[in-house]
Amino acid sequence: IPQAANRQFKQPLRTVTLTPPPPLPAPDAGAIATRTHSAPPTAAAQEAKGAAQPTPTPFPDLPHLLLFMPWCIAVGATITLFPAHIERVVFATGYIPPPSPRGLDRFCFWAETARDYARIFFFSLLSLFFVSPRVACIALTLALARFMWVWGAYTWESRARWCCTRIPERLGEDDMESLVLIAWGGDLANLVLRQCGAHARRNPSSPPKHADAAAVARDPGTPQK
Repeated sequence: IPQAANRQFKQPLRTVTLTPPPPLPAPDAGAIATRTHSAPPTAAAQEAKGAAQPTPTPFPDLPHLLLFMPWCIAVGATITLFPAHIERVVFATGYIPPPSPRGLDRFCFWAETARDYARIFFFSLLSLFFVSPRVACIALTLALARFMWVWGAYTWESRARWCCTRIPERLGEDDMESLVLIAWGGDLANLVLRQCGAHARRNPSSPPKHADAAAVARDPGTPQK
């Protein structure tokens, strides 16, 4: 065993050569120089950046909150006295989210809010009595005259085209027609039937004449009403 160990230790040692890692690529001097010597932002660029990022305000909806009640009064005055400007006053001022409702949605909007806006406008006229009774009487007289002129003329001119077979097709297209239907009250079926000029004198609960004629045709012994 000692001889074998001596032979093992007498063997020449192996030399291990370490290979150095490859050198890192040298940085681009031109790129560094370009970044280092870049021009500072101009005043115009700083102004454009400031315009793109507006300064937040603590109360962004404060004007809308302060003008909400005057807007409600203006809407009530518009739908009662100046219905030709409804689109501009009601739906183009930012209080109703765009787009403005159309068709049946518009009719439902008026059915839910028209009476409230009209009451607000009426109570605002009554509040003038606390300021000056004379001014309040003059304002109420002018408002009543304007109301009778606008809606009386419209009712007289449009009565000929109010028919129970046509109103559901154009429901919500004419704001004045929708407001008239809502103001008369009642469920929509009887309301439309009442407004129809051709069926104004007929009781809505009674069957139409063509139903009696059909019953007579089926049973000749049925007495006619």
